[in-house]
Amino acid sequence: MIVTDIIDFLEDNGLSEIKELKTQDDVIVIKCYYDFDKEEISAARAYSNEESDAEEESDEWYKDWFFSYLYDVAKDNVGEILEEIEEEFQVSSMYKIVNNEASNSEYIKFITIFCNDAFEGDLEDILKDYI
Repeated sequence: MIVTDIIDFLEDNGLSEIKELKTQDDVIVIKCYYDFDKEEISAARAYSNEESDAEEESDEWYKDWFFSYLYDVAKDNVGEILEEIEEEFQVSSMYKIVNNEASNSEYIKFITIFCNDAFEGDLEDILKDYI
């Protein structure tokens, strides 16, 4: 598993501020950000206004609708990118959204972990050390 190839793949697929946190044996831990584009923010606003009875830009509107929509978009897109990495590099992966970033309309921070398919450790335990 080549770290630079995985980082390049993440960059090529729109993730930003990618930082290698740990490389040990067959495990790579990476921090990265999913930045929302104008279309995603506009779609979140439209969805929130159409689906919610809450007053636009109220706490409820942001928390229950707007940020939830953006959170799901980021989660889905990063999940797809990681699936492509798994196929391309024959690795396993896991990710977590860093909770304190889940209510931001500009980006969401992720911690990702990659390992070769023969890795026998617990990815969840390794990931917990970085969240």
